[in-house]
Amino acid sequence: MLNFILPLFLSSEEPSSSSTQGGTNAWEGFLSWLKESGKKIGDWFLTSDTNGRNRMTRLILALCILIVCHYLIKIIRRRIKAISGANRKRGVDVSVRSFTIAIVNVGLNLVLAFVVLRILKVDVSSLAQILSAGTVAIGLSLQNIISACASGVILLKSKYFRTGDYILVQGDSSAEGTVTSVGVRATTLDTVNGQHVVIPNDQLRKSIITNYSRNPVRRRVVDIGVDYDTDTEKCKSILLDLLYKDNRVLKDPKPMVYLTDLAEYYLNFSVRAYVENKDYWDVYLEFREKVLLAFREQNVDIPFRRFVLENYNGHSADRPKDN
Repeated sequence: MLNFILPLFLSSEEPSSSSTQGGTNAWEGFLSWLKESGKKIGDWFLTSDTNGRNRMTRLILALCILIVCHYLIKIIRRRIKAISGANRKRGVDVSVRSFTIAIVNVGLNLVLAFVVLRILKVDVSSLAQILSAGTVAIGLSLQNIISACASGVILLKSKYFRTGDYILVQGDSSAEGTVTSVGVRATTLDTVNGQHVVIPNDQLRKSIITNYSRNPVRRRVVDIGVDYDTDTEKCKSILLDLLYKDNRVLKDPKPMVYLTDLAEYYLNFSVRAYVENKDYWDVYLEFREKVLLAFREQNVDIPFRRFVLENYNGHSADRPKDN
């Protein structure tokens, strides 16, 4: 085709009858080539196979299936999201729901791609071999990522904790905070200081996890030290009175106060009470201040370390001896 077109641009002379004739031949050659190419493309699309379907029919059918199934997958994803979160009290955890929706979306799209390729009569056997070889190579190079993903699946299935739980992680990586997300590769926490902590799932799976939010009720133990001259029954009465006056402290199981230790310079009373999770920290932080004010009002001494210095005049032999 270039043999017909190039002379039109390379010639710098005035157009003559011979050049005009050459241009006409070039245009006719271009039209002939265009018609021949169009006929070949049309024959390729319209040639029927052994099943009696031509490529044009298969292409239109594949496009229709692709469009329809694309919207069906969207509907399925929305339906799964609606079902899993319909009842908030018994609904699926946010992390589990998002992970499940992602897996379902990937699986359905892979099935759709396979169906479309089969409709178009594309040989997928060689493609499958390439994908399998690539999977092995990727698996060898991304062992840590795959291990983290496997650990994430285990954590999501075991349900040791859920999004919104307050947990303490003790192990190679120690952290404490509220779970914000449980992903496939890592779990994120927000600490009380506003820090964002990311823990790989393979490390989290090997750690000791304390979930403070799993049970609705928690017990708090507060140790209070008083002077040895204090009336023990009076001290117990003051502490129990403070507990029973606080409506946030549960009365069943009932709060208890015990004398647990005769320490070096004080008597230790252990205050044990049950509260709901939502009131745990407020009760704990306010209780100590209430104890201090009540002890001052009832003249109960709180001990502290004292150093007594005695000054003697004369020789060391004149110092009084202990009997």
